[in-house]
Amino acid sequence: MTAIEIVTAYSIALSKGDIPTAFSHFSPDAKWHQPGKHQFAGTKTGLEAIGKMLGDMMGATQGSLVI
Repeated sequence: MTAIEIVTAYSIALSKGDIPTAFSHFSPDAKWHQPGKHQFAGTKTGLEAIGKMLGDMMGATQGSLVI
């Protein structure tokens, strides 16, 4: 897959709430840089840390988080 195909497939899966498929496009040691000065800001390394952050965001927004 090309880079644009990967980003597109990730975005489509994420928009459908299909987290396993979205995460299948990540390297196991991926790094996620969340900008800002809030409880979720900073660099998360690895799928577990990224998944936890997104799950915590869903909890904080009472399930209304949209990416």
